Amino acid sequence: MANEESGTPALATVECVREFSASLLQAADAYQRALHRISIDDLAFADSGYTVLTEVYGLRNRAYVLQNDAANHIVANLSFTQRDLMDLISRAAKAVNDAVSLKRLQSIVLSIATLTVSLGDDRAKVVEFLYESLRSDILDLEAE
Repeated sequence: MANEESGTPALATVECVREFSASLLQAADAYQRALHRISIDDLAFADSGYTVLTEVYGLRNRAYVLQNDAANHIVANLSFTQRDLMDLISRAAKAVNDAVSLKRLQSIVLSIATLTVSLGDDRAKVVEFLYESLRSDILDLEAE
């Protein structure tokens, strides 16, 4: 997409927020597929898996909020680019394609969900912190 290729600061425009929203929907699909795989082998899934599934549905809902109200979720002056953000969300979705535990999946989903609810005017410091935390978590997961 044009926003990814241009090196635009992340979430700086309505188009960037909508692009982020679309990537969240793709990631939610990957997380739901991972939950399905985990449910086949994990006997404890019935107890804790439903909670994670609910979080994935919440992430999907949040993506639609961002899509439909993008103007109120622009974040100015972020130090990372739109491409960086899109790559991170893509990597987070790909990371769960391998065998991943329910606990690890829940951690990723909650980290992304927390990032999504922090978007808005004058929230750059919070978003920067959450982005860096998620980036670190994904690097750890990829190293496993």
